[in-house]
Amino acid sequence: MQEINLDVVRNILKKRPEDAYKNNFGHALLVAGSKGKIGAAVLSSKACMRSGVGLVSVCSTNGSAPIFHAALPEVMVLEDANKNFLTKIPEHENYCAYGIGPGIGTQDETIDSLELFLKENKKPIVLDADGINAISLRPKLRSLLNTAVLTPHVGECKSLLGIWSNEIEKFEKIQSFVEDTRSVLVLKGAQTKIFSPGCKIFVNTTGNPGMAKAGSGDVLTGIITALLAQGYASLHAGLVGVFVHGLASDLAIENGSNYSLLASDICDFLPKAFRNILGE
Repeated sequence: MQEINLDVVRNILKKRPEDAYKNNFGHALLVAGSKGKIGAAVLSSKACMRSGVGLVSVCSTNGSAPIFHAALPEVMVLEDANKNFLTKIPEHENYCAYGIGPGIGTQDETIDSLELFLKENKKPIVLDADGINAISLRPKLRSLLNTAVLTPHVGECKSLLGIWSNEIEKFEKIQSFVEDTRSVLVLKGAQTKIFSPGCKIFVNTTGNPGMAKAGSGDVLTGIITALLAQGYASLHAGLVGVFVHGLASDLAIENGSNYSLLASDICDFLPKAFRNILGE
């Protein structure tokens, strides 16, 4: 295994040119939220904006726009026709990357829209939470995952790949999956691990137990989506994403406690995490 440490991430993360403007850093679309779960979409969107992307649009349920305009006026909002769950994933040539899954649910119409999208999509994509659950429920979608980044926790990974009896079998199942689908899999947890085709396993060196809270994964989705939209390769986006996610969490508990850490705290400490990495 290879550690994901400060030197690795510094060699990947690029400083921003002085004469840049927003279109130099990509336009991300987050597909997130459903009735009662708009918070997941807000967290992902905020993390995405905090991670260097030029523009962020979010597609969520009908009637959600006022929530975003109040919580995060920087994002643009596309409302689905349905007020309870998503029925369509919009495509546009200006979107540079997609983050799909936080809080979207697994209704048949939602999974149908994901299937249609995956058949047509050529852009980088992150699948998290219900985006991964949709693949578990409809395994034929695996063949459409080329170069996708998937970010399951252990429970979601078992649903996706089946139960394993030991660590060796777990790693074999995951590596077989990423080879077959040409995807990158970020297995979240203590010492988050990243698997990709033909590569060694990468293990993260940042993070703490306080991250085992609702919303933490939504934040990671936003970070990785932002990096993909800026042009980072799938593996590099995963490596930087998990490191800065964990580092922001570590910085957040320096004057607090991992008992009390909130996912929104991770968002708030992303600027300091990026500053530490870039040596600014």
